[in-house]
Amino acid sequence: MSIRQPFLLFTAAAISVCCGCGNFGQNDNEVSTLSVLRELPPIPPTQSEEVMESLERGQPADSAQPAESKLSASHILIMHRSATGSGSGITRTKEEALKLAQEIAVKAKETGTNFANLAREYSEGPSSEKGGDLGVFLPGAMVKPFNNALLTLKIGEVSDPVETQYGFHIILRQQPYEEKQRRLPGQPKPR
Repeated sequence: MSIRQPFLLFTAAAISVCCGCGNFGQNDNEVSTLSVLRELPPIPPTQSEEVMESLERGQPADSAQPAESKLSASHILIMHRSATGSGSGITRTKEEALKLAQEIAVKAKETGTNFANLAREYSEGPSSEKGGDLGVFLPGAMVKPFNNALLTLKIGEVSDPVETQYGFHIILRQQPYEEKQRRLPGQPKPR
């Protein structure tokens, strides 16, 4: 699918505006609109066109994003009493939370450690039940300090504690997995 955008046609006689339909006035001095339109290369589909086409094929809308622009991570969140979202059950100070996060980060960086098990044991975030898995998301979807730290990590690398308004995060950058794991109702299983 290709949609032409409005453009200006500069000729010796005049400057004409065309909406892509080919119906703008001509006189003897102007270049033929159709010949100009035929010579233009096709305009690549816009991102919104790609998303619409993926929806028509029954794919999730975010699958139209290039794989290299997607991120995936797991994290362990250690909250303190002044962190956003901390309930009355969180009584540790910010300093105590940082110390605990540093200890967990050391464990998480040890060879052979199962990050998901650490997240289930220590994380106070809603993703703890899923082993800290945050899924696949686009850059900028997370709060800025988290996003910035994640972008400095290599796939498989674990961060030192990263402070956000929610507390301290230990982040594991992961390879973004394919969206085929999430099927729409009625779609066949991938082979």
